Amino acid sequence: MTIVEFFEKSPFENMISCLACKPEKVIFMGDLKQMDIVIPTYEKFLKDKGIKTKIDRKAISRTNLQAAVQTLTDIIKTEKDCVFDIAGGDDLLILAIGIVFAVYREKYPFKLQKFDLENGKMIDCDCDNEVSFKGTFTLTVEELISLYGGAVLPEHPQPDPKGNKRDVDMLWDIARNKLKDWNDSVKYMTEFEKRTYPSTDRMHINIDLARASEEMADYARKLRICKDFLKDLRTCGAIFDLQITDDRISYNHKNSITRRCLNSPGDVLEMKVLFEARNLQKDGKPFFDSCYIGVNIDWVDGDSKITKNEIDVILMRGLTPVFISCKIGTIQEIEPYKLWTVAERFGGKHVKKVLIASDFNRNSDTSERSFLNRTLDMGITFIANATKMTDEEWRLMLKNQVSW
Repeated sequence: MTIVEFFEKSPFENMISCLACKPEKVIFMGDLKQMDIVIPTYEKFLKDKGIKTKIDRKAISRTNLQAAVQTLTDIIKTEKDCVFDIAGGDDLLILAIGIVFAVYREKYPFKLQKFDLENGKMIDCDCDNEVSFKGTFTLTVEELISLYGGAVLPEHPQPDPKGNKRDVDMLWDIARNKLKDWNDSVKYMTEFEKRTYPSTDRMHINIDLARASEEMADYARKLRICKDFLKDLRTCGAIFDLQITDDRISYNHKNSITRRCLNSPGDVLEMKVLFEARNLQKDGKPFFDSCYIGVNIDWVDGDSKITKNEIDVILMRGLTPVFISCKIGTIQEIEPYKLWTVAERFGGKHVKKVLIASDFNRNSDTSERSFLNRTLDMGITFIANATKMTDEEWRLMLKNQVSW
């Protein structure tokens, strides 16, 4: 099989039929200079995945209909078992392939089809009720990012997929009900935990208060806040065996999920999003094909400058990526720009962008409207008061990010 693609700027659209169908050859039609820049990335991507598809490229006019028709005619006369993916291409090229199809469909049988990039399904475009790929195709987060020339390193290991959502919810309830205290409480607990022995044991905590009192500024106030917070954690069951004496504090974290929620103040919101997404189902099956937290992306920006970005949560359903940024506390003005830049660079034209805030306060109505209008203009779904959302509202919000 040979797949013919009208070359687009989006690697997503250029490569999806190739990845799903694994043809012997794929031919890109477009500007040779533009294609030469990105095809090495595609070739490396296919090699890394063990796909032996040969990539070829041919120039085609996007302004001269007669020339475009002739180029396409030459292809159908020389390529056997030829499939045209018409998801890309401008109006003139779509018209050209339509003309070729009307004239030569009987003499040189070939197929027209396209991927629905929202739901990952192949659509028959020549009315023969046949497609080269059946079912639903999806990409992983790693595949998505690498297609755009980035290197992705999700947090490893990811939170236990068998983890109980209730463990996250009990900490989220503390955070949202005591939001003003949460940031300081987690920060101070983390600061005290740095004085535990051995330092490599993240689950069994044994804090030397004598050492802490010598090394920590504002020790007495932080100790008071930390003790109260630890008692709250014991009450909800996030920690156990809490012992507090004049010279030592010791306790055990319940499991790796509760531990992960307490690494830093914002982690509990990220974990809430992750576990709501993991637990979302449709027809008894997971709604999202993959869910990742703490995704670090390295990419070349400008003159070989390596830029590093982290996206709090990335979800994939079919071929639709959802990039999510989570913020507890004050939201800096730059946050929508940071999310937009990375999502547009690595998510393609169908990416969904979501900014989730624990709460949203601005100094004035004008400042608030300005921020809301900016996120709207960027195509960002802004969840302004996550602390007030019910479980059903969480599920609806996540479902609404994709159209199927």
